[in-house]
Amino acid sequence: MQVNARVKNFFAVQLVHVFEGLLGMGYKPREEICFALLGQARRHMHSFTATQFAIMLRCIAAFEKWTPQRQFLYDFVTHSRPKLRALRVAEASSILWSFAKLKSMPEESYTLAVFAQVQDTMYTADGEALSQVLWAAAVFRLRLPTDWRQEWSNCALKCSSAFSGPALAHSLWALAQLGGSPPSEELMSALLKRAKLILPTMSCMELSMLVSALARLQYRPPDAWLKVFVSQAKNRIPAFYNEDFGLTIWSLACLGVPLDATWLHAFEAECGRKWWSMSFEGLSLTVWGLAQYGYRPEEQEWWLGFWNQSDSRWEGATAGQLCLMTVALAELVKTAPSRSWQQNLVRALQLKLKKPSTSDKLGALMLKQAASLGAIDKQLPDSAWLNGVLLETARRWGFARTLSARW
Repeated sequence: MQVNARVKNFFAVQLVHVFEGLLGMGYKPREEICFALLGQARRHMHSFTATQFAIMLRCIAAFEKWTPQRQFLYDFVTHSRPKLRALRVAEASSILWSFAKLKSMPEESYTLAVFAQVQDTMYTADGEALSQVLWAAAVFRLRLPTDWRQEWSNCALKCSSAFSGPALAHSLWALAQLGGSPPSEELMSALLKRAKLILPTMSCMELSMLVSALARLQYRPPDAWLKVFVSQAKNRIPAFYNEDFGLTIWSLACLGVPLDATWLHAFEAECGRKWWSMSFEGLSLTVWGLAQYGYRPEEQEWWLGFWNQSDSRWEGATAGQLCLMTVALAELVKTAPSRSWQQNLVRALQLKLKKPSTSDKLGALMLKQAASLGAIDKQLPDSAWLNGVLLETARRWGFARTLSARW
């Protein structure tokens, strides 16, 4: 490849052009070429402009498997720091987005300086820049000052009619993740008005992010808006993948959105074809959502796929997800799961849950964990197999318990 042979002759301008070209083609070079490009970039970082810094880092971050070494990022911070005041808002937002995408938070003083630069120039920001900077703040789990968030809200309200689907979904997701004071009614109404217009153009991932953010914000849009969303979601169900299933039905259930049998049947059928794509969280959210609608799939093949996939994902489950799935299944399943599946559930509960002081508190502990993700009932479902799971979990923790005990 000619780039590999001539990379040592590249200066800042040529390097930035190469990075942009590779990103435009969607082509990630071989590892040795990546190392050569990054090495040459390190040698010339002293000559990069503020704009060139932003472009280069964004191009690198946009590739899923192109992770620069720590020394490269350290040099980037060192050489770009004196030029931060020259960044435009889109460039400063892009740098923050890139670091968040790379899952590498710079030192605090640098991060705060870039956020300050965004705030100083935010009045010129568009929806993309506003979305990027807020998403980065959520990924970094930063506690943004009140005046910063207010400035962001004012700018978002001003340009809400120009938000793209990705910008809208990521902004609402970030608002939900950051917590604190809820967004104003005026801002939410403006963003949802924009969303209603572009729902047909949004991807399945963006739709599920959007509705899950609304559920986490505990913000229920008007019935007319929800009716349009449900219709769009139904049309997209054949394209659902991965977390789209769980997030969508969990969110709609949390918001109390009615779904008819046709919608639920289409959802059930597509789930059965794509269990393999779901994480344990997705599986637990899916069955909990179905339980809230009182919808019990009857096909044995559907349940066989669920049991097989969930049984292979215990390691990645959290305590909340385990308890949510268990509570939901106790409502949905008439016939007890296989003995081996129940034994694996017991092992997972024993590992993931914090041992209560007494066995009497085990049921309350499960409800508390499940409630963190959506369950709201004050007592566990009356299920023989669930009682057996709880008794076995208590026994493994060393508690004595009689079979007639109530949890």
